[in-house]
Amino acid sequence: MIPRPLRLGTALLCSVASVRVASAQLPATWKQIGPTGAYRNTLGINGMNGRFYSIENDGTLYVSDLSGAWKQIGKSGDYAGTTMLLAMGSRFYNIQRGTMYATDPSDGSWSTVAPSGSWANTAIMVGMDGYIWSIEANGTLFRTDRNGNYVQLDAGRLHPQMLAAMGERLWALEDGALWSLVPGEHWDLLGTPGDFEDARWFIATTGYLWELDQDGTLYRGDANDHWTQVGKDHEFQRVRFLVALGAELYLIRDGTLYRITW
Repeated sequence: MIPRPLRLGTALLCSVASVRVASAQLPATWKQIGPTGAYRNTLGINGMNGRFYSIENDGTLYVSDLSGAWKQIGKSGDYAGTTMLLAMGSRFYNIQRGTMYATDPSDGSWSTVAPSGSWANTAIMVGMDGYIWSIEANGTLFRTDRNGNYVQLDAGRLHPQMLAAMGERLWALEDGALWSLVPGEHWDLLGTPGDFEDARWFIATTGYLWELDQDGTLYRGDANDHWTQVGKDHEFQRVRFLVALGAELYLIRDGTLYRITW
């Protein structure tokens, strides 16, 4: 992500403060990755296989690594108009003008996923277990394989603003409430409605959910809905992106990429 980890930085904006209470607080350690300001023009970013895949404001796709080395993929501007992106299973997926494309980062070759325009109503998506899990604007949930074959799993039960995948479950934030879904079963409400009304970012690393409030306070949650504050109050102000890379958490603040440990 992208936020909405998959909506290229678009976030749910709310003015009501979160009432969620964290069970503990852990200090956060920041480590800069790459040159200062290297990501100042980043429009969206995902992590995969030890690398970061990002689209710049001009629509150019790049891959960067933990040493800070960069490489362009494809031609300049090829990805202009991208509204969502997802890195999964050694492929980079993006939606442009309602059509999904899959890129092989090793050689820059690409193909369409499903018929042209078939992703026009997609509101949000994540990757899990080799599938793309997407929710349409009307709330319909689909599971799609890398060849575009899809199955409808749920018809309009939820209309979440943010979506994450962890532990073979989908996790959704809808109007400040946290929901969990084991695919093929039913959505379960966790905690108290309104706990996440101040959410700005919501993603998952291996084993944890991460939620960043509008005021710059960061929380880590587990599969049992136990939450811990990571870092000080307001420590993560001015963060534009949270990025998952396996079990590790990264973020971009003021155009610079950092790894966060706790």
